[in-house]
Amino acid sequence: MSESRSTSGLAGDGSSASAPVPPPESMSLPEACFSIFFAPSRVFAERQDKNWVLPLIILTVLVALLFYGAKPYVQPAIDAEVGRQMAATLRSNPQLTAAQVEGIRAMQDKFQGVIIALSVPVIVVSMAVLLWLVGRFVESKQTIRAAFVVATFAYFPKLLVQLAAALIAIARDPSHLKGLYSLTVGPGFFMDADTSSQVVLALVSRLDVSTLWVTVLLAIGLHVTGKVGKAQAYIVAVVIWIIGALPGLFNALRATAG
Repeated sequence: MSESRSTSGLAGDGSSASAPVPPPESMSLPEACFSIFFAPSRVFAERQDKNWVLPLIILTVLVALLFYGAKPYVQPAIDAEVGRQMAATLRSNPQLTAAQVEGIRAMQDKFQGVIIALSVPVIVVSMAVLLWLVGRFVESKQTIRAAFVVATFAYFPKLLVQLAAALIAIARDPSHLKGLYSLTVGPGFFMDADTSSQVVLALVSRLDVSTLWVTVLLAIGLHVTGKVGKAQAYIVAVVIWIIGALPGLFNALRATAG
């Protein structure tokens, strides 16, 4: 009888030990927005089939709010950047009068925040399409929805960089804020936009922390959602990094030629 009870007890212990472990609770959207900074693989794995529009709206609104909040501090850098752009515009279009140039400048200043906010979905959509298309060359299984999810959450580190830019502007002498490059967390911080080559600055801008961070997150996202090796995922991310450098490089070459 005791042996029987002992045997049944062992069986009971064994059955309880083999009981299935419940899966971890799925993270909420706010948790995902926060976790992308330290647990990106989990975010991409859990959110790849979910809606990406609401996170993109949240991202866009936060970018706009941070811009307007930091604008009083970063204004010297913005003015210096716009001044160089206006000078390049005058060189390319000598028929423009000073009043016309000032009108263009006033219009840019008025709608700058709106332009920056609208640029966020444009950039995110472009990255998503590129990630999905270039991923085909490494036999990625990523869906287009997953590509949009990855691109959206991969862009969230830009928020921290905006905060860093505001802190740099507050701490730095306004006379040293000679352009937006002087607010970056990267090599551009140490370069003088007035004397440095615009082509070099355009290339250096791709080496700031935020751009490299986004590139790494794109690779992680493709690896998780596309079921490709890490090496292939990083190759795709580097290709996207290079493609992303082309518009700035083209504008710099055009300004130099002008």
